[in-house]
Amino acid sequence: MSPATRNAFRSLATDLTVRIVAELREDHGFAPVPPDELKYQDPAQRRTEFMLYAEGVDWSDPNQVRRVLLVFEDFIRAYRNPDDQGTPKWPWR
Repeated sequence: MSPATRNAFRSLATDLTVRIVAELREDHGFAPVPPDELKYQDPAQRRTEFMLYAEGVDWSDPNQVRRVLLVFEDFIRAYRNPDDQGTPKWPWR
């Protein structure tokens, strides 16, 4: 999965609550890295929460990437705007 795709979902995480970001990751068996091991600095709490989990993923492991794709699918579902009749509000538009 490309870094650009991961960055797009990190941006998407800014419009979800911290609780939702953590729950979606944990629902698929991902645990955050300890905050002192995080190599990412950002004042945005939700992007940082996203990165706590993203840095714990082995992006070369197809099984972990498949699980991450399920998380990203859940992100999209959580992000849907009911006023748009099920159309996601993409952050890059």
